[in-house]
Amino acid sequence: MGSAISANKAELLAIATAVATEKMIDKAIVIEALEEAIQKAARARYGAENDIRAKLDVKTGDLRLWRVVEVVEEV
Repeated sequence: MGSAISANKAELLAIATAVATEKMIDKAIVIEALEEAIQKAARARYGAENDIRAKLDVKTGDLRLWRVVEVVEEV
């Protein structure tokens, strides 16, 4: 079984800050790129047909993932 790499909340924010500083770009751009990468990984894991969204809270480091669905009266 493969090993997984995990980062805690503080590490995610520290990584984003370090990348932004090193590359001299806005931290918000790095956070957005992280969110997009997490969304892409979730779609690969749970199916590309799923509209999965990710949001990283820049103050707490909390990560929210959710799936967007369309509710209809008849299928």
